[in-house]
This record gives sequence, C-alpha cells and structure tokens, in this order.
Amino acid sequence: MAKRGQQSKPSQDKEKNEKIVFVVDPGNLTPEITVWGTFLGLEFLLKAISRDDRRRIDYEAERYIAEQKITDPLEVKKIMDQFYCDELIADWKGVVTPDGKPAPLTREVKYAVFAAIPNFDQWAGATTGAALRKYHIRKENELGNSASSPRGSQTAPGEQTEPN
Repeated sequence: MAKRGQQSKPSQDKEKNEKIVFVVDPGNLTPEITVWGTFLGLEFLLKAISRDDRRRIDYEAERYIAEQKITDPLEVKKIMDQFYCDELIADWKGVVTPDGKPAPLTREVKYAVFAAIPNFDQWAGATTGAALRKYHIRKENELGNSASSPRGSQTAPGEQTEPN
C-alpha cells in the first residue's frame, strides 16, 4: 500500500495486460483507483468511481441540468453520461482527431468517444469493477483475510480470491 500522497507501483494483470494504480491523496483518505485497459485497439486510463464520486457527479449534473432548464429526458441522460464520462476517462492513447492529432480530453470529446464505441460502458464498468475488487482483496489480506468486511470476502463465482 502506498503511503499518503505517494503512488504505489502498478501491478500487471497478465490476462488483460492492464496496469492498476492506487493513489491516495493526503486530503482524501479514499484511494483513487485507476486502471489502463485496451478496448478496440485504443488505450484508456479509467478511474473507478466510488459512491462518494457518484453522489458528487449526480449533484453537479443535476445542478447543471436545473440551471440550464433541461427537461427533455434524452438530453438529461446525455448530460448525465457526459458528467460520468468526464470522471471515468482520465487519459487515453490512440484517440485522434480527423487530422491525426491526439484528441483533447474534454467532457464533450470523452462523451463522443463513449457514445461512438459500442459496449464501451459495459467494458469500462467491468474493467474498473475488477480493479476495485483487486484493491479490496489486497486490503482484506493486509488486515487478515476478511476483517474489513462484516460479511466476509465478497467475490464473484469463479473469481480468484488472491490478487495476481
């Protein structure tokens, strides 16, 4: 585990070639968990979104929607997705503009990529979910098996109980 304000060494997931990085901010003791993954030949650095992040994103998006007086359900969903994409996608490699230059990491461009790639949301959710599970398994192991969970270790059927 990294000390406060330090980044731990990334681990290498041999099956998916993903690098998982845990970052702890001294002002926020909840670790930020990011993972590099490849989807359709493009590389994405994804941030796992915590419950607190979800609450904050929902609040910010709903405030924006109210301020802009947006009432169309499809437009509301689009705005919510834009706010989530902005939080989820931290970086990318291989995403370019029509003239071949690296695409800017703006909320609008992130959403355009999200909307243009079929099943991106499902892949991103599975990728960040796996990173979160690995983080929690490590924490449980550090604390003595499942001491951090009142219900014990919560792993999916067929999932490893030890990190790689």
